[in-house]
Amino acid sequence: MTTRPTGFEYLDAMHEQPGTVPAFAHRGGAYHPDIEGLENTLRAFQHAVELGYEYLETDVHVTQDMTAPPASKPPARSWVETLFN
Repeated sequence: MTTRPTGFEYLDAMHEQPGTVPAFAHRGGAYHPDIEGLENTLRAFQHAVELGYEYLETDVHVTQDMTAPPASKPPARSWVETLFN
């Protein structure tokens, strides 16, 4: 069976390594005991990066004017830059 490319370089690269499964930190690792109750927070995403996760996931709700409000947290760009800089 041939796997078709996804168009996402990081996913397509996994097809070259049989048995590879991408690991995503859902909501920053929402149920990890060290950060219980802190899902979708900067601390949760920092913790996921400290654990070695390369892929982070969070829910985004776009408003009618096509913006994604930060919901009383810093804009996504600033916390992503904080994690990886």
